[in-house]
Amino acid sequence: AKLHKMSVEFVKAKAQADILGKINELLTPEEQDIVRRGRNSKSTTMPKNADVFDYRYATGFEALIGFLYLTGQIDRLMEIIRLVIDVKTGSEK
Repeated sequence: AKLHKMSVEFVKAKAQADILGKINELLTPEEQDIVRRGRNSKSTTMPKNADVFDYRYATGFEALIGFLYLTGQIDRLMEIIRLVIDVKTGSEK
């Protein structure tokens, strides 16, 4: 139950949008472009438990994660995941 509660904090649109706001300056220009394109993409679904702003930023964050994975940039993906964990646990530098 505790692990589930912790994991939910990583998948909520609001949490992802907040994380992106905190790590955006650490992203490369290419990564920021991927986020922007994901954020601005047309969506056929509307968020149920988030506002549109957070939903779009979360979509941008998810686009970045997918891009890094699909292009084989696993080391960078892991670096981003470490940053996310640091932000969520309050141990960011």
